[in-house]
Amino acid sequence: MARLLLFCIFNLFVCFTVQENVYLITAPKVLRLDASETVVVQLFGFDQETTVHLHLKNTLAVGNKEYDYQSLKLNAANNYQASATLRILAKDFPKEDTSVYLQTISSAFTDNVKIPVTTVNGFLFIQTDKPLYTPEQEVQVRVYSLNEELRKSARTVTLTFQDPRGVKVEIIDMTDINGAKPLLPPFKIPLKPIYGIWKIVATYADNFETTATAEFEVKEYVLPSISVQIEPETNYISEENFDTFKLKISAKYVQGMPVKSANILLKFGYSTPEETVIIPSTYRSYMLYNGKMEVDLDIRSALSSKPDAPQFLNAMKENTFLYVEVLLQESTGGLSQEAVLSHVKFVETPFTLSIIATPPFIKPGLPYAMRVLVKDPLGEPVKDVSVTMRATATTVDNLSDNLKFLGHQDSVTVPSSKDGVAYFTCNIPANVKNAEFTFETEDASWSQGPLTLKAESYVSVNHRYLYIDLPPESSVFEVGQYVDISVVFSYRDYLSLDTFSYQIISKGKVVKYDTVKRVSEKSQSLNIKITPDMVPSARLLVYYVLYGEEKAELVADSTWIDVKAKCVKNLNLELSTLKLQDDYKPKDKLEIKVSSRSKGESLVAFSAVDTALFNLRTNKKDPLKKILQHVEKSDLGCGKGGGKNNADVFDRAGLMFITNANAKASSAGGTCSDTLRPKRSVDLKKKFEDKAQKYGAFREYCLSGTRSSPTLETCKDRANRVTLPNKKTRRDYEKEKYCRLAFEQCCVFAKDLRKENAENIILSRAAIDFLMDAPLSQVRSYFPESWLWEEHLSKSGSVSISKTLPDSITTWELKAVGVFNEGICVSDKRIPVSQDIWVDVPLPYSMVRGEQILLKGSVYNQRSSGIKFTVTLTASSAVCVFHGAQQGKPDKTNENSGQVAGGSVAMVSFYIMALEAGTHTLTFTLTTDWITESVVKKLRVVPEGIRMEEYIGKRIDPNGVFGTPMRKLEFKNVIPPKIVPKSSVDRIITVNGEVLGDILSILNNPEGIKMLTNLPRGSAELELMSLLPVYYVYHYLDKTEKWNILGKEAAASEKELKRKMQAGITSIMSFQLKNGEAFSMWAQKDKTPSTWVTALIIKTLSDIHEYVYVDTDVLANAIHWLIKNCQNEDGSFSELAKTNPHKLMGAGVGVTEKSVYLTSYVMIGIKNALKIPNLKLQVFKDALDRGMQYLISRFRKSSHKIESLYVRAIASYAMTVADIDDGTAVNVYENIKKKAKIDGNPPRVCFWQESDTNIDPLKPSSVTAKSVETTVYVLLNTLTRGETEYAKPILNWLTQDQRYGGGVYSTQDTILTLEALTMYSIKAREANLNMVVDIEYKTRGERISRIQLTQQKPVAKPIEVTQNDDVIVKTAMSTGVSFVKLKTVYYVMTESNKSCLFDTTIDIHDSDQNSDDPMLLSQRIVACAKFKPPENSLETESALTVMEINLPTGVTPVLEDLDEYQNGLESRISNYEVIGDKVVLQIDSIPSDNFYCVGFRILEEFETGMTKASEFTVYEYQAPAFKCTKLYQKQTRKLLRLCEEDHCQCMAAECCNFKSTIDPAITADQRTADICKESVKYALKVVIDSSEAGGDFVTYKATVQSVLKKGETDDLKTDSEVEFIKKASCNSTQFEIGKQYLTMTAESMKIQVNRAYKYKFPLDSEAWVDWWPLESDCSDANCKQYVKVLEGFEFEYLLNGCDLMSSR
Repeated sequence: MARLLLFCIFNLFVCFTVQENVYLITAPKVLRLDASETVVVQLFGFDQETTVHLHLKNTLAVGNKEYDYQSLKLNAANNYQASATLRILAKDFPKEDTSVYLQTISSAFTDNVKIPVTTVNGFLFIQTDKPLYTPEQEVQVRVYSLNEELRKSARTVTLTFQDPRGVKVEIIDMTDINGAKPLLPPFKIPLKPIYGIWKIVATYADNFETTATAEFEVKEYVLPSISVQIEPETNYISEENFDTFKLKISAKYVQGMPVKSANILLKFGYSTPEETVIIPSTYRSYMLYNGKMEVDLDIRSALSSKPDAPQFLNAMKENTFLYVEVLLQESTGGLSQEAVLSHVKFVETPFTLSIIATPPFIKPGLPYAMRVLVKDPLGEPVKDVSVTMRATATTVDNLSDNLKFLGHQDSVTVPSSKDGVAYFTCNIPANVKNAEFTFETEDASWSQGPLTLKAESYVSVNHRYLYIDLPPESSVFEVGQYVDISVVFSYRDYLSLDTFSYQIISKGKVVKYDTVKRVSEKSQSLNIKITPDMVPSARLLVYYVLYGEEKAELVADSTWIDVKAKCVKNLNLELSTLKLQDDYKPKDKLEIKVSSRSKGESLVAFSAVDTALFNLRTNKKDPLKKILQHVEKSDLGCGKGGGKNNADVFDRAGLMFITNANAKASSAGGTCSDTLRPKRSVDLKKKFEDKAQKYGAFREYCLSGTRSSPTLETCKDRANRVTLPNKKTRRDYEKEKYCRLAFEQCCVFAKDLRKENAENIILSRAAIDFLMDAPLSQVRSYFPESWLWEEHLSKSGSVSISKTLPDSITTWELKAVGVFNEGICVSDKRIPVSQDIWVDVPLPYSMVRGEQILLKGSVYNQRSSGIKFTVTLTASSAVCVFHGAQQGKPDKTNENSGQVAGGSVAMVSFYIMALEAGTHTLTFTLTTDWITESVVKKLRVVPEGIRMEEYIGKRIDPNGVFGTPMRKLEFKNVIPPKIVPKSSVDRIITVNGEVLGDILSILNNPEGIKMLTNLPRGSAELELMSLLPVYYVYHYLDKTEKWNILGKEAAASEKELKRKMQAGITSIMSFQLKNGEAFSMWAQKDKTPSTWVTALIIKTLSDIHEYVYVDTDVLANAIHWLIKNCQNEDGSFSELAKTNPHKLMGAGVGVTEKSVYLTSYVMIGIKNALKIPNLKLQVFKDALDRGMQYLISRFRKSSHKIESLYVRAIASYAMTVADIDDGTAVNVYENIKKKAKIDGNPPRVCFWQESDTNIDPLKPSSVTAKSVETTVYVLLNTLTRGETEYAKPILNWLTQDQRYGGGVYSTQDTILTLEALTMYSIKAREANLNMVVDIEYKTRGERISRIQLTQQKPVAKPIEVTQNDDVIVKTAMSTGVSFVKLKTVYYVMTESNKSCLFDTTIDIHDSDQNSDDPMLLSQRIVACAKFKPPENSLETESALTVMEINLPTGVTPVLEDLDEYQNGLESRISNYEVIGDKVVLQIDSIPSDNFYCVGFRILEEFETGMTKASEFTVYEYQAPAFKCTKLYQKQTRKLLRLCEEDHCQCMAAECCNFKSTIDPAITADQRTADICKESVKYALKVVIDSSEAGGDFVTYKATVQSVLKKGETDDLKTDSEVEFIKKASCNSTQFEIGKQYLTMTAESMKIQVNRAYKYKFPLDSEAWVDWWPLESDCSDANCKQYVKVLEGFEFEYLLNGCDLMSSR
């Protein structure tokens, strides 16, 4: 028995003490392709040197492929611990493979593990110059690219721009990035974008799946003059502040100065997702001083005053918020600004609790640390809130009991710290299996739902544990810091542990490892140095292997360490300015220096942006934080640390391992169920996807329901807004019902899931960033453009630059991003730009010559003390000023002088009147005792009357490429008959070679499209007009291989053309409807899809697809939509939209012609798309065949006779492109050729026009767009059939004597002409261009210019014609073709509506201050139009119509009214634009039976007098040549003078010196002296015959009685009829009919009438008029004596002229 006992004791001892040979190999649990990965090998219990071979293989089979290999020697010298670096090269790894085997071979063991491989490698960062953009702004983009080792990468990067719907609008490849590179040219926001959050996604083009995303917002905004901020005392209203809720209101000017004094009007109420309620009894008025004030709101009393409002907090609906409106009105300056507060929530429970940074597992017998975050209703952390914790524990025997704290207490209470976190620590008993902790705020008066945390025990079969204890209440450490970390061990006392080991993992790589000897029994301090390669965070993994008890056991724990650093790898970048104090002023020199510790080559990228942008779109994370977070995504670990067992600990630390101890690596590979928040969202997304799959066909509606709503509406309310478009049958309405049900159910599911997920016990890194990165409050909301977007290379690590600050008074945030060989770093600095004293005087957009305007300005004083000031306005002699001075005429009495208190503003005012049209300089000079500052502004002055533009286009074709040879052209100089006196006629000639030279000249001009068709933008049709010229140029150059036309930079220009096409596609996609299928004419979301527009876009995108990326799914979906929704059973197509883009689609047009036209149009688009391989679907071909059969049937049946030649032309072309050999198609084409209008034999010109057209098409000024379209469709048909010779006279008509050398008048004829010219040019391959063109005046023969046009330089600069003479353009022996066009711009006095198609009215309505209608309290403009169909026309409504309303000077429209008309339920306009001082409206159609009216309120920003008439124009979009124009003005302002008499004498200078009575003192010598003045060119004795008022002028017709003085070449004689023109505002000039006058004038206008001239004389300040009484007018001696003097003067002057005066 004793021997047996001894044997058992011996065996037990052996079990306790015998050491096994244990190995542990760790590697990343996911290997990154093309990255250097660290594998750590460690041996336990070995005493001999051992070599371990590491292999990375595709399989374990014989003959496998090996990606990398390394061997390690492990011995006592390295503590049997070493590391290897293995790498899988991208070129070796098959794309279809997803994993490799890590095989370890040694003399002692062989083992392997399968490891997943990811193609995510490296880091991409995207930077934009601003977070917020408006339509048509450019988005500056930079891309930064680093590999996995954070070194510069030159990989190709693909940028994808997505609109808020997720539609890819542009894809761009960027090469040769080498660390950082800007996108050139920048991405341009479309004119009519989808408003919301846009995304830029960056990916590597090959091998790697690394991505980065940046967001920017697109929206419209108003730039206020004052920023008002309402700051609540808390973000919530509870019982504690229900009776007294404090608000702080602050107000600052945009320059940063507080508002000195203002009246505050305040009202408040509450808002729910369904409504906003303002309580009438809350209206109050307060005074604000020095920019600040406080208000107490008694919310309980306010609610009680409204019986139907909730009276108590528990009666409030969910998501009810306080709603406060404030209106500030400046006490002195008159500025006002509104502000709204709407985010303060009514709550019963003011705080919410959540668990952060807490490990999910407890360890028996060891401490357990917990962190609870306290937040207010808006998610802001709250400090000093007491939180109480209680806990229950369940033992391994399933017995539960309360845990005791501090030895005996059932609970423990701690306050939240300044970051909102309450810290708890609890000692876990040894036999606990799991524990449950509850937390709640301490105050019992608050209804607080407890937060519950459940934790399970770490499982060890031998009850061996390990706990890492970080320093209490600290988890953030700095580089270079030594951290003492306590490691606590727990195992049976009779076991011995000699060493333990650790590894530090950062960014998925082991950066440090070691083995440490044990020096104490239960705990030991581990001193760790934080190194640069641990930035931004690291995981400390501690483990040991303990022998005995039958099996060696691996015991482990880990913890997460946050490392504080500015840059990765602890790089530094210092951005500094040379000024010690940042007291910058506008235009100051800004000296910037950037330095770093890096001595290698670096690139520094700069940017500067106004900090106010961050208020308009809050961006709480700065780019630095984003970079660190982005780098941290390479962390392969999960959560805070720890794990449910030893294998789980390694897995959560991000490691795969191989060991023969009691642990097996997880087979989950790269998955992680307990991750940081960014990864958790992936899990949520998967659950949403799983849920949606259950709904089958309604999957998309379910997914939409899972998305969060920013408005916090209920799921039911959101579901009720879900509608199906184009509902026709009962089944459609049933389907809509199920769509709503799916949406609502999934919405509720998502809300519940998010609530559950919010309580997950995970480390939320984003939440910690949120706590540590609370943003500073921004109070300004004005910003100018960003600037300083440039890059600089440096080899020394430092960069110095000098820049001039912009004029803005604001705060700039400068950023420098440094890209080094070791990584990337960001530094920023704020530069406040201010000025103590300055002056600002706003100017109107423009004014009309002769108007008087009152300018009001402000003098700002930001000093603490008052100052005396003087402000002087200096202008040229072309501008009359009062309270100012004209150049060369100093006048002290005209100064604005005064005093302005400290921190205040004073007003100054000036009266001005422009005497001449043009751009004039106004200089405002502020003078004080300290400074003299001048502000220079430009004043735009336009002449009175109506602006007219005329175009004449001709062709120089010396070799007859287009038909008839032409070497000499003549352009007549004709002065318009109703030209405004003293206004210029501007003539410009341009000569461009090549067929598309005209287009080449406008490609880089922002206003280029207006040079083709001066039509308003906003529609899909005109956006296509911006895109197609670029395409046709590219297409022409590509097919003819004439890239040398673009010059030396042809390659760059080719790329630029592609970018322009891509930008055009981006703009077009804004018109796609939400269903992702059809397109609308308008970009607003509620507009209906258009058959016509969709077909046009299909045709265009199909063409462009040959050269740039076009998503073929977009085209396929659009064609499917056309077939499914628009094609009828007979094969024809119908229009679904209300818009009538073409005459043939309006009411009253024959049904057959309308149907044939639209069907032909759609067929052309679909046929064009079929050339794309992916779109050659049978269903598309079948639809085309049905359309073809429909057209054939209409031409075969006499009952469907088609009268319109235009419809026959487009139908013929459609049938040709569908089936060129079809017999009917051939017959229709031949019949159309017979209808041609031909001139000459052989034909010189050939064209087509409707038989009822009375206009002579050979006269270039009268060619209609319809004739051009008809002719071009025949030309396209001709070219498609290869009849090039027949096409020449057609081209001759299109290009000779036509506007712009291409016959373009509207959008459609422009598009078609460009297409036809391009097609012909490609087919014809005319001779290379080499032409010398001479331009000269006809009469004098004086050369104006000589132009050399070559293949490389086909475009010449415009030439200004300055003399009143005809112009000759000629060439000698030259090759090629060039196009000459003459543009003439002038102003006429009255409108001419000979070809007008509308009746129009327009009025300015005065405000009615006694009205109870808010709309009537302001002035309003109401404009109306009624369509006038041409005689014998069947049309009853117009096609798409444009109204252009030029606003009176100093007036702006109320945009809210225009928005309501465009987007409201009472939608009366399809689009509007405010361009300068013009409101442009586009209307789908205007009826002929009643007036169609649009009105809007106007605000008077400038007081005006002597106002001139403004212009109101109406025309059809496709017929801009037929304009209806009316002049209008406010009669009460027409004769109002703002200053009179001696105050501003120069303001009467627009009128002549008129004497309507006799002057007895006059002598013959005086009159002779007057007439002999050099300024007097004409002196006439005339009798007034009649007068006529028109616009701003009155014209008097008179008969000449005697010619006293004239020019040598003037044909003036007795009995000639002449005209005198005065401004209507000149009341002092009043001719009487039948009376005789002596007129002396300085200039005349000679208007050619047939072969003679008609003379007009302006009665301006240089004119003199005397009444010359007839014999019948004189009844007294004084009158007769006066007449005798004048007759003596006449006799003497006619006899001697001025000779007698010179002899005297």
